[in-house]
Amino acid sequence: VGVPYQLGLVSLSPGGSDAAIVREFDLNLREFVTVNPFTLPEAKSSVHWVSRDVVWVGTDFGEGSLTTSGYPRVVKEWYRGTPLSEAKTIHERLAEDISASAYVTHHHGHVYMFRHRQISFYLSQTWIQVGVDYIKVEAPEDITISTFEDQFLFSLREEWATAEATYPAGALLSCPITDFLAGSTKHMQTLFTPSARTALESHVDTKSYMVLNILDDVKSQLRVLKYEAGKWVELKTDPAQLEISNLSVWAVDSDESDELWVTSSGYTQPTTLLLTHAGHLTSPPLKQLPVQYNTEGLVVRQYHATSRDGTRIPYFQIARQSLPLDGQSPALLYGYGGFE
Repeated sequence: VGVPYQLGLVSLSPGGSDAAIVREFDLNLREFVTVNPFTLPEAKSSVHWVSRDVVWVGTDFGEGSLTTSGYPRVVKEWYRGTPLSEAKTIHERLAEDISASAYVTHHHGHVYMFRHRQISFYLSQTWIQVGVDYIKVEAPEDITISTFEDQFLFSLREEWATAEATYPAGALLSCPITDFLAGSTKHMQTLFTPSARTALESHVDTKSYMVLNILDDVKSQLRVLKYEAGKWVELKTDPAQLEISNLSVWAVDSDESDELWVTSSGYTQPTTLLLTHAGHLTSPPLKQLPVQYNTEGLVVRQYHATSRDGTRIPYFQIARQSLPLDGQSPALLYGYGGFE
């Protein structure tokens, strides 16, 4: 929080588990805050800024405050300079749930306050503040909900039939928040529809863009969308920039910047870090892990095997350029099955 950002909450896990110590850090002074800091002992906590002097916190408040999974069941509003024991309860769910949380989103001047119930690994419920009340977002419980400016973003795990259309599992949708809360999906827009060979790995928003990280025959491909005048427009991207086999993408600062951190890796390329711009996706490498073996003369080719039921299964062959493709060369096989 702060303008520019001055304070941050740092989670420090002594043993690398979900349980962590939370401490407040001053980015300008580059030291931990010592006067009336927001600090929590080791626990499976969730903490979100509301303002500079207010946070919403879920942690181990004592008996009955955790779910059977060990995560927060109760969320409280905590004011700076007051004991945590005096924080007021604002949200609580069932002990049988996985967790309860509350958070605030900011984007282009749009501020939304949410309360969340994680029922199970894939099922959840969300409420959004409208005026002084919290209204339930009436979407299927297996949908993941986020925001971009004045839009809800819906990531679908299963097919979803609305009054206007039916959307397939794996799709990414956008709908005006005010419309959806009024019960209308008339202006729902589809940002991504999966095919037999494509799936949405993730989506990342920056100040001006939405970047989709898509698996196309298990190779990463980036698509860039821009939201203008209530419509999403896909920008042209250079296919030459998308030949890397695996990409991970995240925003540097989605509120203030269009810059992206990108890590890329391939069978003959060590993991590489790039700092690029969502609008053009071209940038030289910033850092690269050491090369572990000599890749000179090696090429990576993709082929498909057809299973008994007709499914085309993609696979990669890494070999010398000069390898004769006559079926007589020995091969080391490695396979990995998905769990989704």
